[in-house]
Amino acid sequence: MDLLAITALLYVSSYVFFHAAKKRTGFKRVKDSLALRRTAYGLGWIGVVLAAGLIVSRKGWEVGIPLWIGAWVVAAVISVFLEATFKKVHAPLAAISALVFAFGLISVSWESTI
Repeated sequence: MDLLAITALLYVSSYVFFHAAKKRTGFKRVKDSLALRRTAYGLGWIGVVLAAGLIVSRKGWEVGIPLWIGAWVVAAVISVFLEATFKKVHAPLAAISALVFAFGLISVSWESTI
C-alpha cells in the first residue's frame, strides 16, 4: 500500500508539472499568470521530494530510491498517456490519486523498517 500511495502522489505531481507548462495547460488562469505557473512547479517538486522522503524512510536508501524512480516513471507515463488520449479523465483521476495518497498516509505505518 505504501508504494501505491507514493505512486499516487507522484501522479498528482506529474499532473501539476504537466499543467504548469504554458503551452500544455488547459487552464486559462495558469496560462496568463507566471506566478501560478511557478507555484505549480513548486508544488510539483514538493510532491516529488515528499514522495522520495516517505519511501526512503520506509524502505531505506538501497531499496527506496529505485522504487521511487520506478514509481515516478509509472506515474509520468500514465499522466502523459491520459492527457494525450483522454483529456477529460486526467483531472478527476488526479483528484482520486490525491485521495488514494491521503488514504495511504492514514493506513500505512510509516515507521522505518531498518
